[in-house]
Amino acid sequence: MTRTTYEDLPFIEEHAQLVGVPAHRAWESVVRRAPRPGLRVTAAEPPRRLVLEGSQPFSRYALVFRIDPLGHGSRVRAQTRATFRGLPGRACRALVIGTGAHRAAVRRMLRTMAGDA
Repeated sequence: MTRTTYEDLPFIEEHAQLVGVPAHRAWESVVRRAPRPGLRVTAAEPPRRLVLEGSQPFSRYALVFRIDPLGHGSRVRAQTRATFRGLPGRACRALVIGTGAHRAAVRRMLRTMAGDA
């Protein structure tokens, strides 16, 4: 049986935040702030990428953080990928993604990471 990876999940959205610190300091902030209940670390490539994945009976999802070094700082990107199954999955997607709640939560998390870094 072949295990699917987070890359096999449909793309939902991506948000980015400029951070005025080098990539290794941004990484430290991501590692401190990113873990959330229901998500587990499935890949880590310091200081470039952290993958968190989770699942429920009606959905499977991933939150992928990428840190891009820039001239005098870095950019932290948070990409959401997910699949939703059946009627409960469609309801979950409408509630979490459709209302903008997920977008607001990810943007708030990125701003907090930037301030923390």
